[in-house]
Amino acid sequence: MFYYKLYDRIFKSDIQLFNIPQITVSDPIADVIIHAGQFDYEEITQNRYNFILRKDFTIVRIKYGALRINTGNEILYSIKEGYNPECITPYIMGWGIAFVLTQMGYSAFHCSALTYNDQCFFVSGVSGAGKSTTALELIKHGCKYLCDDIAIVDSYENMNIPPAFPIQKVCPDVSLNLDDNLLYSINNDRGKYSYLNISDYCDTPKRLSVIFSLMTGDVPCVEVKEITGIDKFLRIIECLFLELQYALSHLPDEEKFRCLKIAGNVRLYMITRPKDKNTLDEITNTILSIMDKQGE
Repeated sequence: MFYYKLYDRIFKSDIQLFNIPQITVSDPIADVIIHAGQFDYEEITQNRYNFILRKDFTIVRIKYGALRINTGNEILYSIKEGYNPECITPYIMGWGIAFVLTQMGYSAFHCSALTYNDQCFFVSGVSGAGKSTTALELIKHGCKYLCDDIAIVDSYENMNIPPAFPIQKVCPDVSLNLDDNLLYSINNDRGKYSYLNISDYCDTPKRLSVIFSLMTGDVPCVEVKEITGIDKFLRIIECLFLELQYALSHLPDEEKFRCLKIAGNVRLYMITRPKDKNTLDEITNTILSIMDKQGE
């Protein structure tokens, strides 16, 4: 068995999770158990959305098999014949983690969580908006990261963000400039790599103060706008890792409450960049400038 500390909780798994450093535990009891097993997911084969979302369990059908996430403490996986566990690991670390944390009572956000001047901020956005590239550039400018893909707010009173694990997902072109010994090929359709980056990792919880939501648009230059009121609440919902699943089913009342709490305690900026123009330096400088003012 493999033991990991993820989001300040102990995960016990019967398969290796990327190249995340393992931990030694004196007590074999874990908060979440990840293991193989057979379960009936015939109902989902008739569901064109490929998932069944219930209060106490969730079933997700994927190309290589299926996941069943139970009552906030178990991620069960089933692999189709002809595939190996490495094929399903990225989905365990994505959908599996997001659903199990949500069942625990937290909101899972699709973002990079970074620290600057002892504060935490999220860089979020739709696929292709540039959040991963922006996060990597911010790290070059002195930021540390707590989470690369999924972040949770551990306390809605003080907005604490717990560290996830010291792994970043990188694209093949980025991986060419990194140490091969620290890379782990993620066997999925996107061909990404898992990069073990301990030196830039922050292992201490930090308070969330700002969310930056990136998007592309038909604009001549980078546009920055602070979002307030009901629009801020709606934008925060759009940052949820499970936003699509909620759009296809329904947004639970407890998720609405958590997003309202966050909206009342953080600032949110929408950053729109031109579609076919390199504006990475401008976006990076904009975020750092806002964080500098936030810390005054």
